[in-house]
Amino acid sequence: MRHSLALPGLLAALAGPCGPAHAAPPPTAAAPATDAQRFCQNVAAAAADARFALQTRKLNELQEGIAGRVAALEAKEAEVKALLDAHEEAKKRAEASLVGIYAKMRPDAAAQQISALDDAIAAAVLRGLNARQSSAILNEIPAERAVKLVDTIAGLVPPPPPPPPPAPPPEDGRS
Repeated sequence: MRHSLALPGLLAALAGPCGPAHAAPPPTAAAPATDAQRFCQNVAAAAADARFALQTRKLNELQEGIAGRVAALEAKEAEVKALLDAHEEAKKRAEASLVGIYAKMRPDAAAQQISALDDAIAAAVLRGLNARQSSAILNEIPAERAVKLVDTIAGLVPPPPPPPPPAPPPEDGRS
């Protein structure tokens, strides 16, 4: 009986590293067991490529949409700039015309009219007149108002703030 127990131990020792303990490792990925699993494994790469192509197409469409919106905004910006430039030019022409009107008036009549104007407009008119005309008109304006206008002309009084921009139109729900 002794020999029967020693024989398997001796065989295991003799087998050493070549024995079943060090046999080739089993495959890491077991072969698919069903047809459905084999099908899924076969089409996985194609499905990933299709998803990637779809995402790429969607990104390109979004990029084109953004580029279109940017172009539209740039066109609007150019339009608004042109309108602002035209408005500024019209404002300068109107101011020059107004200065011309006050330059032809008698100082006492001009003083009466200028006293009723807004400080910024009155200062712009007086600034546009030559020194002799401005001083004659300021001489006819009440002292407190004349000092205020001179301070505005000299830049000691900051100009009134611009009006707030109009409220943006309500969104129509598009994103």
